[in-house]
Amino acid sequence: MSDEILEVEIELGDGSKQKLSIKEIDVSEWEEIEKGKRGILTLVNGQQMLIEINEANYEGISFKTIGGSQLYFHEDIVIRSLFVEQ
Repeated sequence: MSDEILEVEIELGDGSKQKLSIKEIDVSEWEEIEKGKRGILTLVNGQQMLIEINEANYEGISFKTIGGSQLYFHEDIVIRSLFVEQ
């Protein structure tokens, strides 16, 4: 894992654009992520989501998609990578 901070711009399905400065976070650091942080979650099947983190720990991540209201949870075994806003 690198300490490199990436500048990305994402266009959502509704046409709005989100700009983020993100850094990849290792599973060992998930517990340190503050509630409400935005990030990009990539699953092992290649699906990517722009999310707002509710809670994260070594077991997985609880989150809402940006613009959504439903809370989701994915276990660590289905998560390929997590980039969190800096």
